[in-house]
Amino acid sequence: MKKGMFIVLLMSTMHMFSQVEEPRVISLLSSKTIITTELKDLDATHVNLLNPNVSDSNFKEVLNSWTQLHQELNSFLKGRKFRWETKSKKIKMFNRFYFDNEGNISVYAFRFFNKISPQKENEFLNLMKDFTKNHKIRIKRREKFAQCGKIALPNNL
Repeated sequence: MKKGMFIVLLMSTMHMFSQVEEPRVISLLSSKTIITTELKDLDATHVNLLNPNVSDSNFKEVLNSWTQLHQELNSFLKGRKFRWETKSKKIKMFNRFYFDNEGNISVYAFRFFNKISPQKENEFLNLMKDFTKNHKIRIKRREKFAQCGKIALPNNL
């Protein structure tokens, strides 16, 4: 009887965790207009992390955690031996992260300013799917939040 209850409990737990939604990764250059609507909807439900009404007294903490997230991203790409295959010294891009209130990444959207091949863009997109599952910003809020910005990642030639 106990063994049967354990199996039922285990199956229920596995089912519950399988329902967790995976973070979405979106390339803004290769996406359709439906994505624009989705991002507008997300903007309506996620406060801007740098909004003075949200983070005014904690601006330094916000800036440090935002910087740390991008340093982790660069280390992650290096660790995966990702090569951009372009001669540019810096990979300039726009990125936007949507976080739950615990700092977990729920959606990541990006757009390159450099010329990046479709194959490399797709490889980056797939790597970001892994990154968003295992990394988070080191900030928590009472509500969902978002942050965006232009960044320049070093090209690890």
